[in-house]
Amino acid sequence: MLLGLLSKEVASQGLVAMYHSSLDDETENMVLSGFSRGQIRCVMATIACGMGVKVQDVRHVFHYGYPSSVLEYWQVRGI
Repeated sequence: MLLGLLSKEVASQGLVAMYHSSLDDETENMVLSGFSRGQIRCVMATIACGMGVKVQDVRHVFHYGYPSSVLEYWQVRGI
């Protein structure tokens, strides 16, 4: 719950947002739509963000730690 509130506060600033599997639907939609429109410049995320998120102009992806498989790497990179 605290992470969701923090995500809303940070996202409202228009700079950085967090994305993880525990976000409520409202916050998830706010983060993804803000990122897609360029209002949010950076999203710090768990692997949950790499699965099914369609944003056309992502320029950089930084991984903390190694993916557990080539398939996992392929999925989060969107290759």
